[in-house]
Amino acid sequence: MTLTITPEFEAAIKALHAGRNLLISGKAGTGKSTLLRMFVEQIEEPGNAQSQKNVLVTAPTGVAAQNIGGFTIHKAFGFRPGLFPDDIKPGGKWRPTVEAIKLLEILDVLIIDEVSMVRADLFDMVDQALRQIRKNKAPFGGVQLVLVGDLLQLPPVVTDSERALFSEQWSSPYFFGAHCYRALELKKVTLTHIWRQSDSAFVEILNEVREGAVSPESLESLNNLVDPKFDVANDWTILCSYRREVERINNAKLDALGSPILTSEAEFTGDAAKTDFNGSEVLRYAVGMRVMVVINDFAGRYVNGSFGTVSSANSDEIEVVLDDSSKTVSFERHVWEVNKPKVSGGRISADVVGTVRQFPIIAAWAITVHKSQGKTIPKCFITLRGGMLVDGQFYVALSRAVDMEHLRFDQEVLPKHIRANNSLVRFLRRETSELVTTNRVVFLSFDGVDFGVSQHVARIHATIIHDGTVVADFGTWLNPNCDLGDFGVREKVPPMGLAAAPEIGDFWPLLRRQAEGGLIVGDGLQMLEAAIRHQQKGMQLNLGTGYDFGDFELTLHGTNPEQRCGEMVRYYQVGSLKLERGEAVPEADEHEEGAVFIPDWASSSEMFLDPSRATDSDIAWAAMSGALRKPESKAEVVECAELLSAWAISRGAWTKELAHDIKQRAAKIMSDEIDLPEVMDEHVDIADLLRAGTKVAWTGSRKIAEQKGLSEDQLRALLAERNLEYRTGVSKTKCDVLIAGDVASMSNKAKRAREYGKPIISVEEFEQWYINGFQLPARKEAQISQKPGELKKAAKADPAKPAPSVISASAESPAVPRDELDRIFVTGARVAFRGYTYIHGTLYPQGGALEELCGSLGLVYKQAVSKTRCDVLVTDDFETTQGKNGLALRYGKPRVSNTDFTWWVEQRLEQQAATETTLSEAKSEVALSDPHEPSPKTFETSSEVELQRTAVTPKFEKAMDQEPRHFNVHATGSDQNSLKVEETAATPEPPLDLPALNIPKPTDFEVAPVSAQQFPTGPYSKQISMAQGLQRNDSKHQKFLAAKRRLKLSAKITVGLFVVGLLVALVGLIPVGAALWMAGFFGACVSTAFAVETLFKYLKSRGE
Repeated sequence: MTLTITPEFEAAIKALHAGRNLLISGKAGTGKSTLLRMFVEQIEEPGNAQSQKNVLVTAPTGVAAQNIGGFTIHKAFGFRPGLFPDDIKPGGKWRPTVEAIKLLEILDVLIIDEVSMVRADLFDMVDQALRQIRKNKAPFGGVQLVLVGDLLQLPPVVTDSERALFSEQWSSPYFFGAHCYRALELKKVTLTHIWRQSDSAFVEILNEVREGAVSPESLESLNNLVDPKFDVANDWTILCSYRREVERINNAKLDALGSPILTSEAEFTGDAAKTDFNGSEVLRYAVGMRVMVVINDFAGRYVNGSFGTVSSANSDEIEVVLDDSSKTVSFERHVWEVNKPKVSGGRISADVVGTVRQFPIIAAWAITVHKSQGKTIPKCFITLRGGMLVDGQFYVALSRAVDMEHLRFDQEVLPKHIRANNSLVRFLRRETSELVTTNRVVFLSFDGVDFGVSQHVARIHATIIHDGTVVADFGTWLNPNCDLGDFGVREKVPPMGLAAAPEIGDFWPLLRRQAEGGLIVGDGLQMLEAAIRHQQKGMQLNLGTGYDFGDFELTLHGTNPEQRCGEMVRYYQVGSLKLERGEAVPEADEHEEGAVFIPDWASSSEMFLDPSRATDSDIAWAAMSGALRKPESKAEVVECAELLSAWAISRGAWTKELAHDIKQRAAKIMSDEIDLPEVMDEHVDIADLLRAGTKVAWTGSRKIAEQKGLSEDQLRALLAERNLEYRTGVSKTKCDVLIAGDVASMSNKAKRAREYGKPIISVEEFEQWYINGFQLPARKEAQISQKPGELKKAAKADPAKPAPSVISASAESPAVPRDELDRIFVTGARVAFRGYTYIHGTLYPQGGALEELCGSLGLVYKQAVSKTRCDVLVTDDFETTQGKNGLALRYGKPRVSNTDFTWWVEQRLEQQAATETTLSEAKSEVALSDPHEPSPKTFETSSEVELQRTAVTPKFEKAMDQEPRHFNVHATGSDQNSLKVEETAATPEPPLDLPALNIPKPTDFEVAPVSAQQFPTGPYSKQISMAQGLQRNDSKHQKFLAAKRRLKLSAKITVGLFVVGLLVALVGLIPVGAALWMAGFFGACVSTAFAVETLFKYLKSRGE
């Protein structure tokens, strides 16, 4: 990586020599380590005015310290594992040696590299140690502090057992969460010029990945590089998350060489350990092996990170042909000195306390992402097997590559791989943003379920101040999509207490409208940001860049979000919160509907919204939870009530009590009575349900007969006493009943139970049966004959809770026929599901898997069937009139059988594969590229292979070729025995930018709502009224789209040839430029032919 001195480098060096405390940050490849070395070398130059300064260079890990020729922080300060800041104070456990005391007393400059991996407690320990030894109360004892690193790369390591301690003692595990940080007065220096990559498009993608917010276009660009069958050539390097995967690949490659394998074991002396050098403790090597050099050469022939291939080897010497120079370099065993800082003659020097002797190379067919940090990998293959372990890891891996031409992935890049720490992103964005100019401040507080590995928000409150006045004060309870656990006990949430609560994605549009233009101050923003990953995958916060309340080192004493918001407001009003920088909440969509809901059992003060930022729908939702302001439209109130009932029905908790509560809420707003789905109480004999041999699963609170917190073994033993079989999960054939702490739970087990038609009974009901029950005859096994994908109803136990709605209409309305599915599943269609869904034999459960599947097909996954937020139901049972089926009938929503949906999806995948094949052929006809270079992407011709490979997290190409269409679905005939689907006038999207065609612009489409009187009860009518002759032959339309792609591709190549030819000619290579222009003229002819073909197919697809 060639680097020149830029003005920002000169400014940074000047600030370093001025003695300021500095935080030098920058993206990967901006030269941070080079700047650090340059500063140290200048200080050490004889005669330099700064040469009398004592500089200590440190890093948090051994590998990082070796890369910069420094020491680990623990070794330099004499810190033992297990020490905390209180141990450093006088009388604590820290016992510094005489050498350590001398070192810290004369220290002038402390440099900490890779600061992103420094924990807050370690940062406070360094501060305490320097203050104590130097007897100076200034931060870090008055020494100049220089912090270096990209904060969005690898994070500090905090174990699960330490996580609770950190949440109590520090606002963040990162160094800036340390108590001493705010007093540092650090000058921030950000390096911006990236030297490793020169491709501007790739640099932009890296910038997005770094902050964890990747655009669909960038994600598509990365996924164009996915090739699971890619033949990784010998000069490519595979990056892996796991060390064991690296060892597996390297050992397999080495064994496959067929060359004699030699072994060299590292020799340790003195106080040396395997973590004190970056070589291999046991090195297996052979001729033909790919290696990476792990030391620098003073002669400049190689650097730490150079790649090569072993050309000759024996027990004493290894010859390597280097990739970048093609020179052969001989390596003998190298001696690493293990140093400890000491003071000699009033200066800091290194005392050798041990050595490690080993060849300075490692096997490099594959290396870990962690080992690759700081390296440049010319040809990079990233395996995503097993995912990415920590925040920033994918960014570290991706930023090792130099361009996209020499970058490949083994599987689809998903948003879950692109993880960045939101608190760091917020910190960096805020530090580089403009001064705050907004007079609107939004205070947010959250509470919910914390499982350690995942967080789920169940309650949010917001208080908004504008020009010093509180203009909005509102909150909501949320369904957290999990069991409530200890949170439910603490908050006294009754069974089914959140059955009608919205999800976080339902609330968010309303919050964003109210918060628009304000600066966020959040209590627990990290919990919210973590919860989004588990609770509402793919949802963007879009809250600008504000502050977490923990940034201010103030204390909140409130026990709930509403109280804590009130405390934050008071701190703000007395001037305790300095809001200096940040970005306001961006403009919100005024048409996207939101929701709030305060259950009747929950206490709260009167909520109110800022009317200048509220839609009539927002006002209706607030009024349904006690706000005084009433909406103008009664229809908004009706919609609120119907959505609340739909959510409750989808969660299996539609009861008379809840229906009465919703009606009472509406009655306070308007006089008209609301018609809600009926509730049918079905008493189920639990004793008959729980016969001997019944297979029982459990979710939520594990307690039986006053025994709480039962382990799985205890649970299994207690159930066996009643001849019940314990099951750890819910499946179609290996589980009969689910026992739940809350029968309305949205845990994965509860979702699957509803999906497979398994009854859910409450823990309280089960306890009564357990205490009073007795052993009964063995339960007969349900005879399940259907195969995955067949539309046959499995034998199901009777439901144990009040059944969802019952519609007084015929349930024999048949499925939408297959030849009409393309008119139902248009792009943007909102689809709900009942039962199981199989694609090519692979099950896609309700929730994330189905949501991902729908998104890849251009559909929108909906959890519930509602009047205005759902367009179609895919169901496995047309006989029942309960639950989602009942709602679909009530609201006149088309119903599609799950087998027909499976057929449609598989047909779509086959069409996409055929389209990709056509596109690949077009590329081979037009593209003028080196046939020996690997193609950017190997197009799959079998979607089944890909689906089997990805299992529950499928890879699909987006269905973008469907035309938006408008439909009215209504009954026809006096007996309502037929269903008519009428396509209304819709303006097609112009396929080409050809002004001469004068094609109108596209309009948004929407499936029109259908009243309760219009739902179908008879056979599905195939009458299709095609307004304005817009019916199209799908095969003709697909041919037109393929022609359109060929035209675009050829046009781009043609323009590229002309531009490159001109540039080449300008630099003097006129013959080459002329050749490129000749190729460009040929490309222009091809493009013209494609344009004529495209126009012809366009007109033909329209029937003209």
